[in-house]
Amino acid sequence: MLKNRRVLALTALMFAFSLFIAWSVPYTHDDWDWGRQIGIESWLTGRYNNRYVGTFFVIVMTRLPLVKTLVMALTMTALPLLCTYLAMGRDWSQERMVLMAVVAYFVVFAMPAITWRQTYGWGAGFSNFTMGSLFLLLLMAALGLLGFGILCSAATTVFAEAVSAALAVWYMSKHTPELVPKKQQWHFDGAII
Repeated sequence: MLKNRRVLALTALMFAFSLFIAWSVPYTHDDWDWGRQIGIESWLTGRYNNRYVGTFFVIVMTRLPLVKTLVMALTMTALPLLCTYLAMGRDWSQERMVLMAVVAYFVVFAMPAITWRQTYGWGAGFSNFTMGSLFLLLLMAALGLLGFGILCSAATTVFAEAVSAALAVWYMSKHTPELVPKKQQWHFDGAII
């Protein structure tokens, strides 16, 4: 029982610190555009970036500062907890599990400033990049509970690497023609498809 209280207390402290950080994040860059009518039009048409879920979150977060603060704080707290859960298992009563969750939390906050600005210090960046990470970790945790964790993790890694390599080859073949002669271009396009 004492260990469960300690886990709850540490989680509450991490959440309280995350609330402070999230409340301190100002609206910057294109957050102002997402908060206007043009943001909704861009989201509905997909004209800006085709990230429909991330754009939905930024539109809501730019209109409701309290929701922005809660979503960011919950996500900031959940990411290291989910990473620890996926890495170490389900037994939160272990002392080392709690310690690893706290260490993971502070490691996230120790990221380089340039990375911080693009992920946690900017509403649109947060909703497009960090929320995607949260959903991926939640999916992995759910699959792990169903007993598919290792299998899905390996398959996801192989799939992501294959898609990344294929897209890189396709992009390079389209944008650096000196690498791929025109007469061989259709080979690359067909290989990607």
